Amino acid sequence: INAEYGEKLEAEKNTLTRSLDDLQQQNKNLMDNTVSATDKVKREIQYLKEKVSTLTQEKETLEYEKADLQRQFTHIKNILEDKELVLLKYQRNIEDIKNSDIGSINSQLDAERKLTTKLKNDIETLNENLQEQVSKWLEEMNLRTKLERQKKKLLTLVKDLKKTVSMTNGEDLEAKLEGVFGDRPVQQGISAEIARLMEAVQEATLARIKAEEICKKARHELKSYKKEMGVEITKAAPVVEEETEEEKKARLEAELLAKKSKIDVIELFQSRPPAPPSPIDDGGGEYEIFGIEESEEFPMPGDKYGQFFSGNCFVIFYTHEPDSGDYIELVYVWIGRNSPYQERKVAESYAKSLTESQEYLVLHEGKETPHFLTLFHNKMMIHQGRLADYVPNQPSLYEVRGGRPPFIRTVQCPLRARSLNTQSIFIIQGPQYQYIWTGRFSSPHELEAATEVSHILRFDRTQLNILEGSETTEFWEILQGRDKYATGELLEEDLKVRFFKFSLENDEVKVAEMVPYCQGDLGPHEVVLLDAYNEMYIWIGSDIDDKERLKKIATDTAMEYAEKVPDNRPRPPQLRVLLMKQGHENIRFTRHFHAWEEYQSARSRGLTATATQIARPVLPKMEDILAEYNKKYTHEQLKDRDSLPATVEQHRLEDYLIDSEFPAVFGMTKEEFMKAPKWKKDSKKKAAGLF
Repeated sequence: INAEYGEKLEAEKNTLTRSLDDLQQQNKNLMDNTVSATDKVKREIQYLKEKVSTLTQEKETLEYEKADLQRQFTHIKNILEDKELVLLKYQRNIEDIKNSDIGSINSQLDAERKLTTKLKNDIETLNENLQEQVSKWLEEMNLRTKLERQKKKLLTLVKDLKKTVSMTNGEDLEAKLEGVFGDRPVQQGISAEIARLMEAVQEATLARIKAEEICKKARHELKSYKKEMGVEITKAAPVVEEETEEEKKARLEAELLAKKSKIDVIELFQSRPPAPPSPIDDGGGEYEIFGIEESEEFPMPGDKYGQFFSGNCFVIFYTHEPDSGDYIELVYVWIGRNSPYQERKVAESYAKSLTESQEYLVLHEGKETPHFLTLFHNKMMIHQGRLADYVPNQPSLYEVRGGRPPFIRTVQCPLRARSLNTQSIFIIQGPQYQYIWTGRFSSPHELEAATEVSHILRFDRTQLNILEGSETTEFWEILQGRDKYATGELLEEDLKVRFFKFSLENDEVKVAEMVPYCQGDLGPHEVVLLDAYNEMYIWIGSDIDDKERLKKIATDTAMEYAEKVPDNRPRPPQLRVLLMKQGHENIRFTRHFHAWEEYQSARSRGLTATATQIARPVLPKMEDILAEYNKKYTHEQLKDRDSLPATVEQHRLEDYLIDSEFPAVFGMTKEEFMKAPKWKKDSKKKAAGLF
């Protein structure tokens, strides 16, 4: 029984063992299926995440395209509005012309009349030159006539000599006559006189032929003028007045002045200033920065390195001992645009004491060298005002600009919408948010630099990135309301803006190109030509009225520059040359400067108004503008130049003199004055105190 029961137990044991193996195999299969399902779920989750990311990017792309379409729609809408305004302006001008009388119409034709008068003056000058040549020819003809009469008187004396003496050219008449008359003194004198007279006749004949050629050429030129201008030119020329010593001196002075004022625009365009020196190293050395405050220097804390203030001066002591090469030691003196003059001297004195050679390099704000900028690795920041007055964590606006390393700088500018520029990156500090505004034509290098610099200014604000055209209402509120700002495409590298400064040295005009240039180059005594390729600007300082000649030369040079200067790419067919006066710059002009300070113009004129206090001008009516430009003044009023309005052009004051006083002031009628040569006009204007 036990054996039987044992076999039965053994059989059940084997059955249970097989069942356990089956369960273990099923468990293993179940575990494998679970792992496989988990992996599959993970893959599905990863796929869904990637899909969400792709959809998010597509959404951002669609939002950007939507914003771009909105910008294009707004741009087209603005263009249509501008065209409607221009059309309305032209319609008003047409109505004004229709309603105006003959006198106002004639005033609008002054430009054409002046051009005609200038051409007539050229004709008269040419006629005077012709008359002078004809007068010489007549004198030579009179001499020839006298010689003919004397020849007839002597003809009876030489009748008997014709048989023995040949009159052909090239023979020695005097020798043959002496041979006939022998040694008699009287007869020798007659023979010498006959020979002299015959030679004089030959010279007069050659002179007459030459004069006839000159007259023939002059008549041909006069016929051309007559054909083009329809001006009748008679043979009788006006009598040329004899030039006095005073008039001659005035003419020579005018000619010398014109020679000194001539600018070769082709040479001006082709000449290029030397490129800035390349960095002597990669800026990997060590440096210390010292600030100047009220005649004392102090070390800047390390966390403020790279931050400068336009109202202070700073001294930078740089050293570098590379593994291979010479030891480098440099001292920079950085001068803020609005720093006091006394602190500049203190900074230079302290810079001398830092090195044995006492050598240092002075850098003005906006004129930093590539090596100096390399020290801060695109993180150089310039705050407005002085360090002692700086209050951090306040609402502010900074422009990040430079295009490419190492020229990128971050400069504070006025907190308002007009400071924006589509070619730059801006950091806007609001009460709660910090915005990084990306202009449409800004560079990726500028965006990268703005991202790094923004950490210094952020404090506890939340950072938001905004593309141009997708601004919010809160964004515009920080900038004191929405307003127009500088737009326009970025010029290519070979078409960069060029900056020319005019100056007078020993009464001679000099022109120099500034590279780089900044707003600090625009002083109240300066005249500047800014070539922005698509348009040109003549910028005139507020205190330049006493240099009327310099202003005129700059304007004439700009017109000739725009007309004659060659270029690889054609400029716009309607290239505009615009006049900008200090304190009245528009945003199309200021966009070419980094962080433009509009209040600087007001300060240079002795004003204290801030940028937000400057009201926009109210445009007058067209008839009021014409009346102001056509207004006449007395001689005494014109001599008081400071009291004259801006509508009076200082270089042609005679055009504004009332007609009744003109003969008494200039000693001739206005028509006679217009026909006189330029040197004579200048002489009369000097005598009248209107030059």
